[in-house]
Amino acid sequence: MTPIDMPIEGPSVWTRRDVHPEDYRVELSAACLDEIRRAADEVREFPLPTILRRPDDFAMPACRREMAR
Repeated sequence: MTPIDMPIEGPSVWTRRDVHPEDYRVELSAACLDEIRRAADEVREFPLPTILRRPDDFAMPACRREMAR
């Protein structure tokens, strides 16, 4: 591997000092966590190959709202 001997600059450049947990960490509501637990319970109770499952198989309105933010 060849080392880079010049600075890389531009709007897409970042270092680990520039990234903070609040930039990528998402706190989920209790309703969303409950939906995830219920979906996991359903998958355990009725196992199917992943390819047969669709997002609409699970009613998860709280999670859908969180993901839309």
